Amino acid sequence: IYIPHYDCSIEWWTGIVIHNINSSANQYTVWYLDNNGYPVGYSEGALTALQKWVHVVTTADTGGVTQGFIFIESELPVIAFVNFGQNTATGVGITTLGPFISWCE
Repeated sequence: IYIPHYDCSIEWWTGIVIHNINSSANQYTVWYLDNNGYPVGYSEGALTALQKWVHVVTTADTGGVTQGFIFIESELPVIAFVNFGQNTATGVGITTLGPFISWCE
């Protein structure tokens, strides 16, 4: 699954949700890429049956890179969503993109 954008700058935040839609455990890796497509960090783990992983992207995840995109790999199909919000006193809007759905062969 390709997520078209993340932003973890001072003004914005990005949240990711990965939902294991399977009745068995599922391994996943989330790759954080810079705007040129180069990997700058990753998160990996395992989800139990039907479990969700919710995460707010930080510069600790991305090697200090504040903008780029995300690639999600998993052993079995998953559904992913991404949320964007502002870190300002007037920033009350949240945008949700998704669902992004993977198909494993």
